[in-house]
Amino acid sequence: MRAAVVEEFGSPPRWTEVPDPVATGRHEAVVDVVAVGLHPRVRSQAAGSHYTSTDELPLIPGIDGVGRDAEGRLRYFVLRDTVHGSMAQRAVIDVPTASCFRPVPTRPRWRR
Repeated sequence: MRAAVVEEFGSPPRWTEVPDPVATGRHEAVVDVVAVGLHPRVRSQAAGSHYTSTDELPLIPGIDGVGRDAEGRLRYFVLRDTVHGSMAQRAVIDVPTASCFRPVPTRPRWRR
C-alpha cells in the first residue's frame, strides 16, 4: 500500500510504500480510502506543530476521510490521534463509534 509519509518535520510528505494496515480490535475494519480532508489541523500535524503532536515519526497525516468498506458502502470516518492517518490507500477505522455510512441510491436523483 502507498501513503503520504512524513519522515522529517519541515519536509513535505513523500508518497511511498508502507505495510498494509491490520484491523485488530473487535469493532475495527480496514477501508479503501476514497477521499481525505486537508484541514489546517492536518497541516499542523504534518509539520509537528499541533498541540496534540507526539513528535513520533514516521507519520501518515490525516484525521478523517471517506472510505469504501468490505460491503462496498461509502463511510465517512474520523480517526483518533494516531501516526497512521487517513492519507493512505487504506485505513483502519472504528466502525460503531467513529464512522457512518449513507446508502447510495441506485439511480441518482438528477436522473429520475
